[in-house]
Amino acid sequence: MSRRLLKNSRSWWRTALEKNKEEKRFKGIPISPGIFIGKAAPFIGERYAISTKRIKEEEVEEQVNLFKEAIKKARESLLGMTEQLDDRLRAILEPQIRIIDDESFYNKVINTIREERRYAEYAVKKIIEDYAIRMEYHAKDDYIKDRAKELRQIADLIIKNMRESSPTRFVLDDQDILVAYDLSVADAIRLMNSRVNAIVLEDGGKTSHTAIIVKDFRIPAVFGVKGILKEAEDETPMIVDGTRGLVFLNPSEPTIHYYKKIQKEFRSFTEGLLKIRDAMSITKDGHAVSLFVNIDFPEEVKSLEVSGKSGIGLFRTEIIFDQYKYDEEKQFEIYKSIAEEVYPHPVIIRVFDVGADKFGLYELNHIIEQNPFLGVRGIRALLKHRDIFEIQLRAILRAHREVGNIKVMLPMVSLLEEVEEAREITEEVAYKLSQELREDVLVPKFGIMVETPASAIMADKFANYVDFFSIGTNDLTQYTLAVDRKNTDVSDIYNHLHPSVLRLIKQVVEMGHEYNILVEVCGELASDPYGVPVLLGLGVDGLSVTPSSLLETKELIRRLSYEEIKPIVKDVLESSTADEVRYIIGELLKEKFPQVLKFISPDRNFNGGNHD
Repeated sequence: MSRRLLKNSRSWWRTALEKNKEEKRFKGIPISPGIFIGKAAPFIGERYAISTKRIKEEEVEEQVNLFKEAIKKARESLLGMTEQLDDRLRAILEPQIRIIDDESFYNKVINTIREERRYAEYAVKKIIEDYAIRMEYHAKDDYIKDRAKELRQIADLIIKNMRESSPTRFVLDDQDILVAYDLSVADAIRLMNSRVNAIVLEDGGKTSHTAIIVKDFRIPAVFGVKGILKEAEDETPMIVDGTRGLVFLNPSEPTIHYYKKIQKEFRSFTEGLLKIRDAMSITKDGHAVSLFVNIDFPEEVKSLEVSGKSGIGLFRTEIIFDQYKYDEEKQFEIYKSIAEEVYPHPVIIRVFDVGADKFGLYELNHIIEQNPFLGVRGIRALLKHRDIFEIQLRAILRAHREVGNIKVMLPMVSLLEEVEEAREITEEVAYKLSQELREDVLVPKFGIMVETPASAIMADKFANYVDFFSIGTNDLTQYTLAVDRKNTDVSDIYNHLHPSVLRLIKQVVEMGHEYNILVEVCGELASDPYGVPVLLGLGVDGLSVTPSSLLETKELIRRLSYEEIKPIVKDVLESSTADEVRYIIGELLKEKFPQVLKFISPDRNFNGGNHD
């Protein structure tokens, strides 16, 4: 990756304006809120042209040694970086090191070089690409696709070492906005340790490790800005609006004036949020609401050092499925480490939510389902592959025995029989462990994800078998509205504020409380400022949110009054459309927490090009 030549011109902004170029506006994916006004600093990534020709027999060992040396250099480079990082960043980088250290990958590359007589570069790229394609195959969500992308970045790092290229160097000055096609995890961490003001990428998604790093450091960022590299020349005046996912090139004077005002207000807003880091999440009239965070991978728990210590309302374990589904000891270490990190707060571990729409179960079944969202997934998959289920349960029970703050949660439950069988298996695993260890191993608190209309409607029956409900609004919305939220042709129909979804949530809360069952919400609705007042008014006991939205959610709760919300929620439930719900809650937010509409969840009618 090559850096453009810096031009030391103090009058860059004035000169650019004098050229009177037309303002251009781009829309991308909002990754990290915030405003930065500066100039473009484009970086162009390297493209490797790798030969597919076979090599001579006498060249084989030379290529093997080249690969071994490249692996050594890559590992040393990453380890060297970890020595200069704090625990949080070091933990994020460790998965990259684990891939390089993977014995199976190492042996497959060497075997490909020797048996197929291929160049080392080809072997690395081939093996990594095989892994990545399998991960992406029928992947349900962007998270798995982002993991595949990171695998490819590891291949590029190894190949770069083979070609004796130096690591990427970022030279940025005080006004620079980094513009690139994509960033590896290693590059993102390097940026965090240098001066980086804002980031704009042509590629990238919300669930990538790079996105998580950027959000943790609250650096304004917009990803998925198509065509930006063709337009953003060196030192082009630029504005990044990470809240709305907007990027302006050659912004007009009114646009600049508007964003300077917003930038100052946003800085004041974020400084205020940090002051409530250790405050209680309690409404103005004394109604306490438990506030937790969702995590997707073990290293993410380190983000709580910024936003404040909290429990884990949802640990999605799918990311460790492929590598550790048969490794009880490694799973035990991961669960124990997370539990110790947040102790005495609880950790809710959702057992593997895999299906034929995901790489892991496809590998086991060797089938492609016609409609994987209605097929063998969630608890159905675990009951079908009981050996994997039992290994995970053993690891969870052992970790709970050591720390004592773990809860178990079942995904994608539709039938009461599924819960009965899963509970029997759990108790059987606990009994066998007790026999092995010669001491009692207790079953942790046991709950289910309520994310199908069936489990929501039958919540009173499920309440006899569980200790808590956690409402997963993402899939509950998808199944209630019969819409695939990944299908762009119908994605506009998907809306978790739809009254039908909210009525189901109301029913679950009422049934749960009737049977003394705790009811929490862990889907995207819990992190949506428009959803928080509704959920509080419905009487949910806790919210589990994304780590980056923890503080603003807490502040919103602290500004609301439970008694004032209840009549508003009554109007919400009588609404006919999601837009009506949004309007009603929007009026409440304008009164109670207007900053959240400006900086976190902007009004849909906002026009980034018009500033009154």
